[in-house]
Parts: sequence; structure tokens; C-alpha cells
Amino acid sequence: MSSEKITIPKWQSLPQTRSGLTRKVHACGFDMYVTVNFFENSNDPAEVFVCVAKEGSTVSGLLDVTSILISVLLRFGVAWSSFKEYIQYQQFEPRDDENPSLVHALVVAIDALIATRTELWSDPKEVLVKEQ
Repeated sequence: MSSEKITIPKWQSLPQTRSGLTRKVHACGFDMYVTVNFFENSNDPAEVFVCVAKEGSTVSGLLDVTSILISVLLRFGVAWSSFKEYIQYQQFEPRDDENPSLVHALVVAIDALIATRTELWSDPKEVLVKEQ
């Protein structure tokens, strides 16, 4: 038996009121709203929500599951930059001229929201001051 220690990741809790940004995205014939909430005092994403205009559709369900999986990874401390490349370039229908898939559009939207957050608040502690 190996003497290596296994590190069990810890679930990172979030406060009841969270800081986040929402962006409307039109991709592959769908309108969706992507919301990214951030960890306290950080520009690191903590959870992702996607709302697709065609509620109840297969696409809506798949994007819900994708956002849940992304959120679980983030809450267990996996950095967004360490796994986004694995999902960003998957190609499947529906697609359009700009996006090889809806998941690609979702990744681009998440990156844009993180960049916006970083641009608005270079020091995440300022967020608390601006919200009050």
C-alpha cells in the first residue's frame, strides 16, 4: 500500500448574498442569459447559471447540466482555467458560423464575464464597498 496522502477536496460555501454578473448571449439560434457568481473577495468564478429562452427543450436541459457540472467543479476548488480548455472546443449541433457549439458560446461568455469583473474591480475587496 502506498504511503501517499490523498487530498479530499472541500466544498466551498458561499454567502446568501453573492456578487455576480449576467450577460445575454445569442448563439446557434438560441438566446441565453449566462450568470457568473464569484467567490467573496475574489475575481474567481464560483458558480454558473444558464437560462435559455426555449425552456424545457433538450438544449436547455443540456446547458443546465453543463452549468451544474461547471459550478460543482468550481465549488470544489478546481480553477476555471484548468478545465475550460477541455470543454471549449467540443463540436456538435447546434452550431453557427461563430460557435462550434453552444458550450463554446457558454465558455466565451464566462470568460467575458470574468474579464468584465476583473476590469471593474481590480481589487475584489472594492466590490463590498461599492455594493453598500
